[in-house]
Amino acid sequence: MKKMARKDTASGESAAVRRGATPLEVSPRELRVKKAAAFSIPDIRLPWRKLVGSLVVVMFSIALVIGSEPLIAKLDRPIALVEVQGEFQYLPMAQLETHLQGFLGESFLAIDLDKVKQSAEALPWVYSASVQRVWPSKLVVQVTEQQPAARWNGDALLNVWGQIFTPDSLAGFDHLADLSGPDSEAIKVLSQFAHWQQALMKHSININGVRLEARGAWNLKLEDEVWVLLGRGELDHRLARFAKVYTRVLKPNVSDVAQIDVRYTNGIAVRWKEHAEHPEAKRG
Repeated sequence: MKKMARKDTASGESAAVRRGATPLEVSPRELRVKKAAAFSIPDIRLPWRKLVGSLVVVMFSIALVIGSEPLIAKLDRPIALVEVQGEFQYLPMAQLETHLQGFLGESFLAIDLDKVKQSAEALPWVYSASVQRVWPSKLVVQVTEQQPAARWNGDALLNVWGQIFTPDSLAGFDHLADLSGPDSEAIKVLSQFAHWQQALMKHSININGVRLEARGAWNLKLEDEVWVLLGRGELDHRLARFAKVYTRVLKPNVSDVAQIDVRYTNGIAVRWKEHAEHPEAKRG
């Protein structure tokens, strides 16, 4: 019996094993390995396709920059034609073409398009311009012409947007309204003229001028060159009173009228021309 016990012990079986205890599923060494693996660096998957693609783009860009000079030299040519497009009534085409000829011969790829645009817009009759390249050697300049709406302060014109421009000559624009005032109020004067023109047309009264004085007083000019003084306050009310008196009393004798003053609380004052057979001043 003692020999059997020693044999059992030599075989590596412990007393616990012989009595039916459950053996370990893994060896202590395997257990230590598993515990160590639980604290290892996690598996990180990188987007290799995107990284490789980005690297290819960068390398291609570098190669393009390094070898771009011969490529640009082959593609670039001097400007051989400047084409102007647009509808023109007042803008002298010969003047515009001569003005843009200075860009002929410049590099097609290196030319400053903003410079061409600013050069075209420097001409008085050019409201706006846009420029584009047309390969291999052409520039196309699209021009919008000024649209004159009124004369301004006797030596300039206003366009329909209330902007001031000064052409070389004002000949041929006498038919436009005669507007005047501080340059900073040009849009306001043009708007007021349009408002009063529409209001008085209902009474068959035509006006062809508006003046805004430095202190803010308004005057308007009738078709017969008669000035109407409106002042600074209650403008629409005073205009309505003027229209009423004018259509009933003054219109038949307007050729003898020099000035009409409606700045009074009630009634108006009329200054007659020197040759007229009317009182020198009159309220009514």
